[in-house]
Amino acid sequence: MAWRDTLTDLRNELADTRAQRLRQSKAEDAEAERARGVLSQLVDSLQIPQLLTELNEILLEGKGNLETFISWEEEDGEDEDNEPEKGFNLVSLNEEQEELDEIYMSLTWEENDERTIEIEVGNSEDEGLYLMVNGVSIRHEQAALEQALVVAFREELDL
Repeated sequence: MAWRDTLTDLRNELADTRAQRLRQSKAEDAEAERARGVLSQLVDSLQIPQLLTELNEILLEGKGNLETFISWEEEDGEDEDNEPEKGFNLVSLNEEQEELDEIYMSLTWEENDERTIEIEVGNSEDEGLYLMVNGVSIRHEQAALEQALVVAFREELDL
């Protein structure tokens, strides 16, 4: 009978642990959604897609290719393809996230070779919210972004 009592106690302890992990996971998901909203809001407030579109239309006569990659949307799509098996997932919630959330946009075109202007907006644990054009960190201001795009375009064409 002691065996069954031990298993019952363990079951109750396991239920408490699972409930605690579920609450922690939901809190982490809510924080991730908030942080993702901040990234999206920065992209919108700086009008990044519009600036790249204008650069493409005015300087490249619309011949460039615009691409956008949103890391968490890619993750969501992967989850659907690789449906986990049903059951309990007791993986530690303290493991560090492998990749940080990021929005990446690029404008590519052919002009004597392939040319690219890349914009990255992300949130890192060390630096916080960041904005980069072709790997160079810039202020989170539209004027700074516009200037960085002009500089990046000039550098791509060695002007």
